[in-house]
Parts: sequence; structure tokens; C-alpha cells
Amino acid sequence: MLTYIVILLCGISIEVFCQNNTIVFQSGESGYSCIRIPSLLTTSKGTLLAFGEGRLLTCADDTQKDIVYKRSTNNGQTWSELKILVRGNASSDSFNRVGNFVPVQLRYNQRILVPFTKNDVWLMQSFSDDDGLTFSIPEMIVNVTKPEWKFLMLGPPNGLLLRSNRVVVPGAFSLGNPYATSDFVMLNDHNGQVDKWYLGGIITLENYHPNECQAVELSKNNSIFVNSRTVDIVRVGSYSDDGGLTFSRSQVLKTLTEPRDGCEGSTIYHESTRHLFYSGLAVNGSARTNLTLYASEDEGENWSVVKLIYSGPSAYSSLAILSDQSIGILFEGGLKNPYEYFFFTIIYNKI
Repeated sequence: MLTYIVILLCGISIEVFCQNNTIVFQSGESGYSCIRIPSLLTTSKGTLLAFGEGRLLTCADDTQKDIVYKRSTNNGQTWSELKILVRGNASSDSFNRVGNFVPVQLRYNQRILVPFTKNDVWLMQSFSDDDGLTFSIPEMIVNVTKPEWKFLMLGPPNGLLLRSNRVVVPGAFSLGNPYATSDFVMLNDHNGQVDKWYLGGIITLENYHPNECQAVELSKNNSIFVNSRTVDIVRVGSYSDDGGLTFSRSQVLKTLTEPRDGCEGSTIYHESTRHLFYSGLAVNGSARTNLTLYASEDEGENWSVVKLIYSGPSAYSSLAILSDQSIGILFEGGLKNPYEYFFFTIIYNKI
């Protein structure tokens, strides 16, 4: 039996919405034109880490970017000051884009890994051993990409740690045209050692060109489901039975929709209920609105609407299971456009 918290939707003003929700980031904060691409991680100590791309000159994808984050130690009620994890110009280059981060925490030593991309070409990784207070100097990840890959992204929003302790990070690549993409996963069986990553399975499906994606482990060990954005109004689901080494099946998810040209969504598996949850935009027009929570009782084959999270302008989101087994969401939203704020709210509570 599932019980859902009803939240107050923003139909009148941000002030009304924030009576039951928290603004984590907002446009103009710390000099950034906007902050985009949310990722939410619950650490082993119960701390919440909210990551975003600090976009400096404009809100566009091709501006200079930093990776920024905040911490919450009270289940999202309040958040720390903005911290910079990686500066786009940290190497003294004149212009860099760092982003597409996919945080994941290891089990044996609680290290928080943050793989990310630089300039949509190179894979890099930072980590934290102090619950996200500080992060290491990034290192290059090699032995994953192929020379013919011309465009590269990871996630968003998060990576995955299997019950076997294999780290699974999904992403997408193209051979030139950034819209003609295929998905892939990179794998690590050595606790995230930067020189131990290797390429796993690749996901393609006809002309749908899967791209932004998130992976979850299902009830059977090493059984993985990847939920992918496409360039259409549909999403693609892909299945692996060998921990991401290969993908035996990909299909259109007929009970999910997304806006024209697609939009990122977030997928998690709740072990206590054995349900999959997905947050995404329940529209098939051009406007990015109506962020909605879905659930699946058959491991991603079929989905049903649970509730509307936010009816106004909204876009990317990141779900996370909190330490009390409730589900929190970090998402982009606003009054005039979807990229004014990052909101955090709790959308599901298990009794």
C-alpha cells in the first residue's frame, strides 16, 4: 500500500509554493546567469547534496560552466551556501564547460564519486571522503570513449551502485551530429578507481536516438533498467541482465510521454515497495510544464500517473530516497520559465 504526500502547487506565487517547499538555487545567485541540471544525492550519513551547473554568461548549454553544489543536514529544510566543486576555467583555459555530473556513493568506504564531462568531450572524476564538505582535484577517466565519438554526456542526473558493488554510469555519445545519439554505460568493479573504468553496453533503438538517461537496479541482482530521453515525444526503456555489460532489449515506453524534442527525467527503484518511480513532464507539446510523478509495478514495462508535482514551467528533475525512506525531488521550475529556481520537496512518504 502506497501513501503519497499531497504538496501545495504553485498556482499563484513562488511565496505560496515555498510554504511547503524549499528554494535551493535561483537564477543570478553567486553571479551565475542561471543554474541548471539538478542532481540530488542522499549520503550514507543522511546528508543531502544538491548539484547543478552554474552557467556563467547565459543560460545556454554552450556557455562557460562551473559545477556547484549545496548541502543539507536537516532533510532539505535548509541548505548551505553555494560551493564550487569544479571551476570551468580551473586549468587556466579561457573557456570551458564542465557538467553532466553523475554522483554516486560507494558502500565500503562511503566515498562520493562525481564523474563528469569537460567540454562535452572528456570524461573526468572528482571525489569526496568527508560527506561532501570538500572534493578532490579532478582526474581524467580513460579507456572508456572511442576516437570516433565527437560529442559526449553523462546521465543526468545520477550514477548507480549495484548490490554487487559495481559502479554503473550511463551516458550518451554521437559520432558528429549531437542529436543523433546512442546511450552507453561505463562500469567500474574496483571501487571507482579512476584507471579502472571500462565501456559496457551500448543502447540504440531505430531512429529514436536515446540520450539523457538514468539507470536503476531491479529486484534481481545485476538486472538493470535504463530510462532514456529521445528526440521524439516518447521515452525508451532498456534492460540488461549482466550488470550493464550488454543490453538485451530496448523498447518504447508506451505509457510515458515527454515534450517535443524530449526532456530529461529521473528514475529510481524503491527497494521497500519494489516500485519504480519516474519524474518527468506529462506533456507532448512544445512547452515544458506539468512535472509529474509516475510509478511502475512491473519493473518499467508500464507506468501510471501518481500525482502532479508542479503544474507551472518546469524541466529537469532528480529523485532520491531519503534516510527515512521518503522520496525527495530536486527540480527546475519557475513562474515565467522553467529555469528560475531549483526547488526541493518531499513527494512520497512510506508509512
